Order: sequence, then C-alpha cells, then structure tokens
Amino acid sequence: MITAIQKAIELMENHFSEALNTQEIANIIGVQRSYFSTLLKAHTGISPYRYFMQVRIRKACALLEDSEMPVADVAEAVGLNAQNFSRTFKREIGITPREYRNNKK
Repeated sequence: MITAIQKAIELMENHFSEALNTQEIANIIGVQRSYFSTLLKAHTGISPYRYFMQVRIRKACALLEDSEMPVADVAEAVGLNAQNFSRTFKREIGITPREYRNNKK
C-alpha cells in the first residue's frame, strides 16, 4: 500500500495551500480515512494532520527565506489562518515567523 501513501504525500506536497482534510485525502487515494491515518502514521510516525501541517510550515519557511512577503500573506499562501499562523509556526519551529526571517538574513 506504499503507492497510496506516496500518492497522499505527493497530494499534500502539491496542494499544501488548499483546505484538504484527512477524509478528502483518503477519498482521493481510494482508502478509508482510518486506514489512511494508520498507514501514514506507520510510514511517517505522525498523523496526517501533523504531516500536512509540517508540509505547510516547511513551505512557509521557504517563503520567509526567499521573499519579502508580509507574514500574513505567507500564512495565506500556505493555507493557514493568519491569526493562528505565528503560534502554529512557533510551536513547530520554536521561534516566530519574523524571528525566523530575521535569523535567515
């Protein structure tokens, strides 16, 4: 069933800015939601939600490094709520988006 997981990972990597949820991803790859969650966790060690969040944060890091986009625009570009973006980013990376950008200059 690795191909289903590869397809799901590719889907999350390519559609990180969209509001996809675990059920929708499972439907697209053609498996039950609970089975998809079990497969992805076995393959990556984390839940689909957490994996998708990490994809989005990784993409946000790239935007913060390579552009001068305002932080709120970066949040929107990666499909996250601008109000919660800094808190989510800090929880995942350990510093705020602004601190991250300033450290990468």
